[in-house]
Amino acid sequence: GTIACQSTLGKGTTFTVQIPTQIGAYTPYEIGQTAEKKYKQAEKEHIALNSQTEKEENSKNAPETASDYKILIVEDHTELLQLMARVLGKRYEVYTATNGEQALNIIRKKPLDIVISDVMMPVIDGVELTRKIKTEPDYAQLPVILLTAKTGDANRDEAYKAGADEYLIKPFGLEALQLRVENIIGNRERIRRKFMSQTDFSPEAQHYSDPDTLFMEKAVECVRQHLDDPAYDRERFAADMCMSSSTLYKKLRALTGQNVSSFVNSIRLKEACRLTKENPYIQISELSARLGYNTPAYFTRVFKKEFGMTLTEYKATLTHGEDGTSFT
Repeated sequence: GTIACQSTLGKGTTFTVQIPTQIGAYTPYEIGQTAEKKYKQAEKEHIALNSQTEKEENSKNAPETASDYKILIVEDHTELLQLMARVLGKRYEVYTATNGEQALNIIRKKPLDIVISDVMMPVIDGVELTRKIKTEPDYAQLPVILLTAKTGDANRDEAYKAGADEYLIKPFGLEALQLRVENIIGNRERIRRKFMSQTDFSPEAQHYSDPDTLFMEKAVECVRQHLDDPAYDRERFAADMCMSSSTLYKKLRALTGQNVSSFVNSIRLKEACRLTKENPYIQISELSARLGYNTPAYFTRVFKKEFGMTLTEYKATLTHGEDGTSFT
């Protein structure tokens, strides 16, 4: 834009600020995430939408993309905060805060995936913020990247003792920060893919920490007790786990990479594999009814989406009996 000034001695001064409203007047780096979404949405208005049922099904079962991840950046240096938010905002949904107290308020309200925080801040500093996150059961699974100008070993050790997952020394390149974020998200994606690809699931085999193993054992058992109930939803699941639905969501997302409905669906489908191993001749209609699916057709569709094969193809992968029977 432009700023113009006209001044007459004894009469006054007029400043005129002109800001372009056309998107072509800005570089990609100057376009905020909100504006970018607005223009993309306008371009897509002519595309016909699928039915509401199909949209809900796709949103529940579609794999997450980078933009599905939510990052909180905590930094009291305004320009650095805006720069990090602008860069990371191109790939992720970004929230910002200027001190640890503001950050805690956001953490309590938003389902976040990563916290990036400066160490030296007013009110609550980064180390104390990390300590509060890691000692609170609702948020302890949140990865924390600390940013600091302190280079001493004692400062680094203090950060790691507080529970920091990464420690980045200022000045740092934005590429270095992006790589650390991508590594954390990449690990979550690998966890998600591994969980989804398994036809059998044992929390003990996942090498979780002891509290997380106990959590997963209880979560799996809760779902198994309601396999034939299509109305078993997030609220009932959370009540059975004796926690809030938001806490359940955050824990499952951190440990499996899935939301609540996707997790329930995965456990049901893994149970379908177990029942099929026990009785390869079981009918799809019986399986779908026992596992809470309204129709065999829907069960068949979600099974293939989960494992990349039909139930018939899965049967063909099983170890058959001594008589060489083939289940096709």
